Amino acid sequence: MTRLAEPNADPGETADAGGGRTSGGEKERREVADRLRDRAERVRRRELETALGRLEATGEVTPAERRAVASLSASITDALVERWASNLDEVDADAALGLFADRE
Repeated sequence: MTRLAEPNADPGETADAGGGRTSGGEKERREVADRLRDRAERVRRRELETALGRLEATGEVTPAERRAVASLSASITDALVERWASNLDEVDADAALGLFADRE
């Protein structure tokens, strides 16, 4: 959703494209949630490749098995990230982002 500044709005408030008002804190939470999703996706892909590599080392992995593992990884990641993202009011944003810090 596109965020628009309005001339008569409070300094910490913006309006969305539909005319609804959002506080600056809500905008920040959305930005942190987006960053969480991006980091989680990078971690998911990296771990998926590791898991598929290990499976392939033990024998042939069929395309259906690859899809099943990929789907499972996406489902787990989505469930975790959505739960964390929906609770950003209660959690420190830096701590939440730290959960997905790149540690290579």
